[in-house]
Amino acid sequence: MYTIGQKRQEVKDNTHETAQAAKGRTKGATQTTRDKGQEKGEVTKAKVWQSKETGEKAKNMAQTTAEAVKNTFGMAKDDEEEDRVYYRKERD
Repeated sequence: MYTIGQKRQEVKDNTHETAQAAKGRTKGATQTTRDKGQEKGEVTKAKVWQSKETGEKAKNMAQTTAEAVKNTFGMAKDDEEEDRVYYRKERD
């Protein structure tokens, strides 16, 4: 037969064990969430960088095309080279 002190200690120990188990599960879930968030952040960063590079390439191509058209129709400013030669870049 338990005394009140022993029963109280048993309940206290069980409560402590339950709390520690919950803490461990929460910590594991938190770390998993943090890892997934970091991974998604890296993927997003790579996509943004790729998009930025693609935008720069498109901008440069448009500027080059505009200059070529101006030169072709004699609309180039005096300080621009009118005798620029444009070569078609071969695709990889």
